[in-house]
Amino acid sequence: MDRASTAYLLIFAGDSTRIEPLPDQGSLCLRLGEGGELIVAGGEAGSGDAGVARLLVDHGSVTVEELEGSTLQVNGERSAKPRVLAAGDMLSIGADLSEPSPLQ
Repeated sequence: MDRASTAYLLIFAGDSTRIEPLPDQGSLCLRLGEGGELIVAGGEAGSGDAGVARLLVDHGSVTVEELEGSTLQVNGERSAKPRVLAAGDMLSIGADLSEPSPLQ
């Protein structure tokens, strides 16, 4: 099984978790919904989205990019520049960065 077929986000939100499979190639927007839930959507971020970041996926390589007006941490460190992720990296987006979400 190749790495591209197994890339996913493991999202922790309060007492629940969910798995969000990543495509083999493309751009995904991470944003916070009105209730603070993480929304993963294909394509570009909207101008009014809260806590947005973009994932660029290319055949198993995943790069995360903080978008203007948001706050992003990777493994507990502020990440204002695009960064290639590795299995197990933990992302936090938005104002509350106390509970990061692992990317595996």
